[in-house]
Amino acid sequence: MLLVLVHLRKGKTFAGLGAVFGVSAATAWRYVEETVALPGGVHDLTAARLWGIPHELFTAMHR
Repeated sequence: MLLVLVHLRKGKTFAGLGAVFGVSAATAWRYVEETVALPGGVHDLTAARLWGIPHELFTAMHR
């Protein structure tokens, strides 16, 4: 999950993420793709947290 958060927040390339986290670029890509594909907007809430949007405000905006 940390790898995905770094990608979302910093915009690092998959090769860069792989080097930092000790996985291949393909594995970094797969981790990001699988996490972003989570049901129920889980990734949206995670992104909102990264940008400092309070949970209450986020949920109120998406009702």
